[in-house]
Amino acid sequence: MKIKNMSITNVTSYNEETAFEFDDHLNILIGPNGGGKSNLQKILAVVLSQFEVVPLPETGG
Repeated sequence: MKIKNMSITNVTSYNEETAFEFDDHLNILIGPNGGGKSNLQKILAVVLSQFEVVPLPETGG
């Protein structure tokens, strides 16, 4: 799967709509501290991850 572009709005540090376009070969995130680089990585990780619902075991009290 390749992501060509994405738009983020109202998620973590992206309050206004922010658009990203990705290259087919290499993408580098450069920006100031607090600019949202790590948040973009976390958002991509969530989007690309597979979710599996696993019920938590009940604990006796």
